[in-house]
Formats: sequence, structure tokens, C-alpha cells
Amino acid sequence: MHRHDAAYVDAYYGPPEWKTEAEQQTRPLAEIDAEAARLVVAMGAPPKGESPDDLRVLRHVYLRRQLEALRARVRMLSGADFTFDEESRALYDAVAPVRSELSFQTTLTELDALLPGRGPTIDRYDAFRKAFIIAPGRLGRVFDAAIAECRRRTLPHAA
Repeated sequence: MHRHDAAYVDAYYGPPEWKTEAEQQTRPLAEIDAEAARLVVAMGAPPKGESPDDLRVLRHVYLRRQLEALRARVRMLSGADFTFDEESRALYDAVAPVRSELSFQTTLTELDALLPGRGPTIDRYDAFRKAFIIAPGRLGRVFDAAIAECRRRTLPHAA
């Protein structure tokens, strides 16, 4: 799939020879789709008699969703059009919630009451947020210090 969409595979952890083999060939999109469809059918239903939270069930569901997302991406690369919700459901198994204007206003009212100072909410929010921005030149030192402190607080101390 990486040959059709360079951003599709962001990490690979399998056997190096599989990666080398995949890099040496370009399978047509229709062939990728057919193979993914065959794998979905071959998977069958999730293991029976196990809790939906069982690791085998979760892996089964996850792999099926990954294969279905692959098939959706193949359809997109083949020219199919999706609405935003269709695409997010097909690729990420998620759909953005629909909120009323009232729900946003409620959140803005809560923020307005929590943010210090006077003036428009957005200006006070920006001022508040800027207090937490770390200068790029200091980022490494800040992260090193934060990680060291987390380790100090969570790791057992040597006797």
C-alpha cells in the first residue's frame, strides 16, 4: 500500500524480509482490496466464549478494523468520494460528535468564569495559554528535567 500512498504506513515492525519484498513490487489497488477482503472472510467471527474485553477478542476486532480501513483507503485512492463522517468512520472507526450551539456557549461561559483577568474570553485564553509555551531552545532541557522528575517519583529508590 505504501507504493500507492507513501504516508499510509507510518511504522513497520515485522520481519525485515517482508518489508524488502513489499518494496520490490507494486501490487495493483484492486489486488490489495481483494486480498484484504479475503482476509476479512478468513478471519471469521471473534473467538466465542470469551469476554469482549479478552485480548484475543480485542486483537481480532482490531485486525478486522485495520483491514476494513485498508479497503476504504484503497477505494479512496481509486476515486471513491466519502463525506467527512464516512471517511472518519471508515479509516478511524470514529465520527465527530454533533453538538448544539448551546453546548458550545455553555463551555464558553464556563471558560469565561475560570480565566483570570478582564476583556474578551479569547484574549484571556491566549494570555493564559502563552504562559505555558516553552521556548524552542529550552525544550530539550525542560523535557529532560520533566522525565527525570517523573522517574524520581515513580521508580523505587536504591537502598
